[in-house]
Amino acid sequence: MKEEQIKNLTFLEELKEYTFESKMLCAQTFSCRIAGKDSISVESIKKYNVSSSEIEIFTLFSVLYDDPSANKKMDSTSFYKFITGIRNYWDPKWDTYTSKESLAPDLFMLMALLQFSVQGSFLFKLFRYNYFFSYVNNEIDMSKLFREKFGTEYREYAVFAYVLYEYTRLEFQNCYGKDFCNIMIQLALQNTTVMEQLTISKEDYVRELSEFYRDNVADYFYGIKLQYLYPLIENAGTIYIPSPYLVVNAVTESLLNRLTEGNNTLRGMIGKNVIESYLLYIYGAVPSVSWKNREISYRNGQCLSPDVLISDSGYCIFFDTKSKTPSLKLRQLNKKKIEDDIDIYSDNIVQLYQRVLDYLNGDFALDRCYPKDKIFAVSVILEDSYIDRTSIYAQAFEKLKSMGYSLDDKEKEFIHSRIKIMPLRQIEDYALRNQSIIPVLCKQAESPNMWDNYQFSEEFCAEKLLDIFDNFFSYLIDGVNQLLNTGNNQ
Repeated sequence: MKEEQIKNLTFLEELKEYTFESKMLCAQTFSCRIAGKDSISVESIKKYNVSSSEIEIFTLFSVLYDDPSANKKMDSTSFYKFITGIRNYWDPKWDTYTSKESLAPDLFMLMALLQFSVQGSFLFKLFRYNYFFSYVNNEIDMSKLFREKFGTEYREYAVFAYVLYEYTRLEFQNCYGKDFCNIMIQLALQNTTVMEQLTISKEDYVRELSEFYRDNVADYFYGIKLQYLYPLIENAGTIYIPSPYLVVNAVTESLLNRLTEGNNTLRGMIGKNVIESYLLYIYGAVPSVSWKNREISYRNGQCLSPDVLISDSGYCIFFDTKSKTPSLKLRQLNKKKIEDDIDIYSDNIVQLYQRVLDYLNGDFALDRCYPKDKIFAVSVILEDSYIDRTSIYAQAFEKLKSMGYSLDDKEKEFIHSRIKIMPLRQIEDYALRNQSIIPVLCKQAESPNMWDNYQFSEEFCAEKLLDIFDNFFSYLIDGVNQLLNTGNNQ
């Protein structure tokens, strides 16, 4: 492979020389090797020298560049040749950047969007979306909406994803035997309702890619992979699962996106009702929480406090929930979309600051009085866009200034250190492990060099999971056992 090919992706056209089956099976082999006990394994990525995003890009182009008459078999040597090319690809647009300051955050955002969506506990993710898709109150019946759209209860999707993730990964098969694991996988694949929703033909895959990206190969490379929506690919009557771990993504955030596609009203209702309720449900169960409350109306009903108010370890956290997820245009480095997201995130910072000031001015009361240095405010987003935090705070300061607020250095430091943007997953990581996020919020607030960090500490104490999660896991395993019993009775 010539060095100059790394700048134009033409080397990927060589995938036409290999059979479809061998390419899909090769992707599956390495996907199953890097799938760890609870998430994609960093240790396994290092051991096998391949990342999840590289496998996903390999799979996409293996479908795109396929010749039914090919007769070469993809082996590990050939696979790594393509993976090396994918890893070393340098888009020529990076050379057009005149400022390293703007290049670094754009590159980070793109790499984060490519890699972070499959990280984190797959069981926590299934727990979250089981709550979402089972939620019912006077305003919204998510269970009914889900059944009408996807043909059955969410539990069937969760069990399907659990089996496909757990029983295909190499370490699990080595412990329980490949024959038993293959039986469980085949039983899961008999669920025709779920299969129909998660399967795409090779021809439809290519057509949808072409229609969405208009044959822009660079967009194929960085854009969303159809495996996130349809992780099962059918060709000539055979179903392939190139990355079984992506079934989890397909039955969680992808199903939510499919459910709400083109319906911003429904998306807003979910953000207001479901996500807010979920946050109160999980964080309210943390042992260090002494008081919890939904939003408080004040100024004769003209204003509302943030959505969820939590007293934890002597601090009060103002949580404001948002159903925001990254736009696909961010992967195309659409500058207008990046600016729009900076505008949205900075508005969230401004609004939270105003609510904190309202509380400190006595406009509404909490369970007790909290001084300013005992307050944190968090804008909780469903999925992070990984937009440059420095730009967000800079714009928030400008907006506050234009609104007449006088911000000295001390006040800017308060906003920068104590009003944060966090994806729901990071709060969930602590809450479901029975832990408060106050220590990590305090640690970041005390370290100015950490104020613009995207990631908060992930050094968890010894795990004692919340009972509500243990109950869900038992519910999930009951579904797996029912699947096994069905097989035994056949």
